[in-house]
Amino acid sequence: MCGTDGCLVKCSSVPCATPENDTKNTSTTINLDHGDPTMYESYWRKVGNKCDITFNGDDSLSYFTNGKSLCWFLESKLEEQIKRLHSVVENAIVDDYYIVVGTGSSQLMQAALYALSPTDQLEPISVVAATPFYSSYPEVTDFVKSGLHKWAGDARTFEKNGPFIEFITSPNNPDGVVREPVVNGNQGKLIYDLAYYWPQYTAITSPANHDVMLFTISKCTGHAGSELEVAKKMTKFIEISTIGVSKEAQLRAVKILEVVSDSCLDPKMENFFEYSQSLMSDRWKRLRQVVMANDFFVLQKYPFQYCLFTKDFCESHPGGEEEDCQKLLKEHKIHTRSGRRFGSDLRNVMISIGDPTMYESYWRKMENKCDITFNGDDSLSYFANGKSLCWFLESKLEEQIKRLHNVVGNAIVDDHYTIVGTGSSQLMQAALYALSPIDQLEPINVVSATPFYSAYPEVTDFVRSGLHKWAGDARTYEKNGVYIEFITSPNNPDGVIREPVVNGDQGKLIYDLAYYWPQYTAITSPANHNVMLFTISKCTGHAGSRIGWALVKDKEVARKMTKFIEISTIGVSKEAQHRAAKILEVISERCLDPNMENFFEYTFAWLICKGGEEEDCEKLLKEHKIHTRSGRRFGSDSRSVRISMLSRDEDFNIFLQRLMAIQGPTNGN
Repeated sequence: MCGTDGCLVKCSSVPCATPENDTKNTSTTINLDHGDPTMYESYWRKVGNKCDITFNGDDSLSYFTNGKSLCWFLESKLEEQIKRLHSVVENAIVDDYYIVVGTGSSQLMQAALYALSPTDQLEPISVVAATPFYSSYPEVTDFVKSGLHKWAGDARTFEKNGPFIEFITSPNNPDGVVREPVVNGNQGKLIYDLAYYWPQYTAITSPANHDVMLFTISKCTGHAGSELEVAKKMTKFIEISTIGVSKEAQLRAVKILEVVSDSCLDPKMENFFEYSQSLMSDRWKRLRQVVMANDFFVLQKYPFQYCLFTKDFCESHPGGEEEDCQKLLKEHKIHTRSGRRFGSDLRNVMISIGDPTMYESYWRKMENKCDITFNGDDSLSYFANGKSLCWFLESKLEEQIKRLHNVVGNAIVDDHYTIVGTGSSQLMQAALYALSPIDQLEPINVVSATPFYSAYPEVTDFVRSGLHKWAGDARTYEKNGVYIEFITSPNNPDGVIREPVVNGDQGKLIYDLAYYWPQYTAITSPANHNVMLFTISKCTGHAGSRIGWALVKDKEVARKMTKFIEISTIGVSKEAQHRAAKILEVISERCLDPNMENFFEYTFAWLICKGGEEEDCEKLLKEHKIHTRSGRRFGSDSRSVRISMLSRDEDFNIFLQRLMAIQGPTNGN
């Protein structure tokens, strides 16, 4: 028997009978709303140490992973294991596809929408899915009011001419039905969400072979796409939004996928999919028994199909008009998700069954002090901290963030909420989302004083949000009304300590304090602003971990930032958070212990060519094989370039030698 992770339960019109021993007010509430895959814990515990992976202190310091791959942040070992598992299970063709990795399938949905949306249309492209559809599609499509795409509802009733995007979820979430496109227009662009196309959920009838296919390790694995330009744009989206994907999460996924494939091929191992299938079958059997004994509910029925993987016939299992089934079940302390969230009606509910490499030498000296080992049954749940407003923030990380800020004295933390993100890039977007008024006809203007961090314009505008838009240099900004100003202090690229420039009484300020650490600048006082952003890549050098955090005073702003990250990536890698907690703990201890080497005693230089205004400093240095970033990228002129001080010692020494070799009147200051 096969099963699926989500199902529809339909209320009949039979009146509800109250049980003789009513437990409504005394029993624990059962939450069956989210598909939190903790049922697999027992399998991974039995696997023992086969999935254990240890990270050392000097791992994941670089942003970059795979120079040969179009998706430059994809670990080559992960690409290898994704392709291997799809070939073993026979659920997807992989040989002619580009692999793009994301922070969960939610980010990949947004990346696919970004890649498939035309940039030359006056109106955003319509996005549809046949009801009942995955409840996140409308929110993922519209939550930043993008000018590229908009939610247009049920594919069955969509009749608009022109291009459109259709999500095809197969097997479908919530009802488990195998789906095909509904609109069938010749200008349609299709995204196949195949999160549940695995043997424990449904029969594998043929390997999927579509232009864009999404998978997730939470249900079982990665992502594939066949169009080069689409893959490029999806990679670009992830680059802008989170600068890649946590290396810890990728390398742990490698180990897990390897064990899953091995379990399918080695008769001495317990087959993961057979084990999962048997668990699902047992749950479905017990659910059916309860439903059949209760006149109030019915379950949908599914046909038997031959599965290429199991070599057997199996069944998919994933249900009048005025009955509110979610309300009824909630009265009995059972949390579900209403059919309205999927475009269906009240009778239905879903229940879930289911690169700063300069620091390498320092971290090598730590030996095993920063080592952390993950077991196969770690990080199975989406949830981390039920007591925190930011529900995916690991409590150990929050504790170590606050401790380090107190030790260093660079930020007030006691009256701030802590929000964790996949790097500071995601937190910038979350802050823009949280601070943008939703009741304005025009998007709010976003500014920063030149020279500004070169990513601000792109982060603000890359999805053409209807909430905010880039308005350039804060020094020349003169519009009345609300605005958002980024204050980077110390500034990237020139290292200057910054204060707000516009100083309007309606300004909303985001303090980007990535470099406000002792190795970059003097800590003159603890920062105490409404929104402050930090990142581990600049604090400790672990850029590949993709961990950033925000300290936020206002509860509503913190709640909206949390919501943004929840919608865009459903949280932040637990592996990366736990490793970050360990690293921050070591740094704090070494600051407090006089017998240990202090990390901070251990960034960017703003180089200006002496020539005239026409001098192109970036071009001059490039001729000497020195790659820099032009001042034009920061709102300045071509005479200036930014030099990274965070490279390895050998690279920095070569840079100095080549710089000394440049002769003439344009020699740099």
